[in-house]
Amino acid sequence: KVAFGSVSSTQAILVIEPIPGTTLEEATLKISELTKKHGWKNQEVRTHQKLIFHLTKKVLEKLAILHRSIRVKQRRVESIAFVQELIRGLAESLRRAGIPWNLFSLLAKMKVEKEMTVCLAHRDLGLLNIITDGEDVFFIDPRSHVVSTPDRRIGARFASPSIDLAAFFVGLERSELEIRRTHPNFRLSAKHCVRQEIEKMLQKKQITPFLFHLSEAVVWAGYVACRCSQCLDPKREWLRQHSIARTMKCLKTLSRLS
Repeated sequence: KVAFGSVSSTQAILVIEPIPGTTLEEATLKISELTKKHGWKNQEVRTHQKLIFHLTKKVLEKLAILHRSIRVKQRRVESIAFVQELIRGLAESLRRAGIPWNLFSLLAKMKVEKEMTVCLAHRDLGLLNIITDGEDVFFIDPRSHVVSTPDRRIGARFASPSIDLAAFFVGLERSELEIRRTHPNFRLSAKHCVRQEIEKMLQKKQITPFLFHLSEAVVWAGYVACRCSQCLDPKREWLRQHSIARTMKCLKTLSRLS
């Protein structure tokens, strides 16, 4: 909630109410604490797993609103502008990560389906940018373009649901990997829920395999390029190596797509 009021001809007050709660990443990783304390088959773990599943459904419901198709006269032009944004972001992350890869041919492989959704998007929907109070979810800190670039570039007018779905899915996968470090048999049911939504949109051609794998590459490469203290923590080097491997897999998949 935001309130704005004028105090005088030269002064004003802007009041912003913080959103109470925790990040969805913290809520998800709480499963790890519960499994250490009670064992991964304990009822408390199952209950919390159901909570994360419930919150994931809430995220998908809100994404359905954000991703409502926008009628545009030049769908291909708008779609290509967003693909260019994705490729620029991917190129920047690969440069920062020191991964050499020729992205020149990617744009030529862009295919626009008649049903393909052109919409608004958050463009940085990692689990850290989803706040939950245990009942509802709230999106924070959207971007004007995908991935940070050296200059203050403005992104395409519209986007594809693929970038938000990829970011959300990858965030859940990374959390699942962290939990499985101590409990290898653990599976996050929420991740399967998001995968089903992605498959549904692929079948309806609301997104294309090219767009999804490109979005996925952008997200994984973004984690590899990140230089925050958490990503550079030596104890999490295994996760960085996994992110590199997933980035390379996405790039190879893109290279095979015709």
